[in-house]
Amino acid sequence: MREIVLAMWQAVADRNWPSVRSYFARDCVFIDVPVGRTIAVHGPDDIVEKLQISLDPLVEYTNHAGLLLTDGADAIFEHSETWTTEPGRSAVMRFVSVHKVHDGKITYWKDYWDMGG
Repeated sequence: MREIVLAMWQAVADRNWPSVRSYFARDCVFIDVPVGRTIAVHGPDDIVEKLQISLDPLVEYTNHAGLLLTDGADAIFEHSETWTTEPGRSAVMRFVSVHKVHDGKITYWKDYWDMGG
């Protein structure tokens, strides 16, 4: 399970969208907790579309792996991301991502981040 979570995040870092899509179960749910369930997305295609809206416009994107804790089907991944919008303009985004994995696929993903940070 640990390998699945890390491989998915590497695919996100590479912006390899076909690979990213392959890590999610058909009925996977992705929620940005600070903004609520009303804008949750469901399924691999919608998850990848949501990621692309945020990450494709960036001139550079780097995921900095941190602590990964696993317990059975659950994983908690503390990490940060550097988003560069143009040379010399970047921001570091800090996240805790919670994943649930069943049968080799991610079935649930919740992101916690500080909207004021």
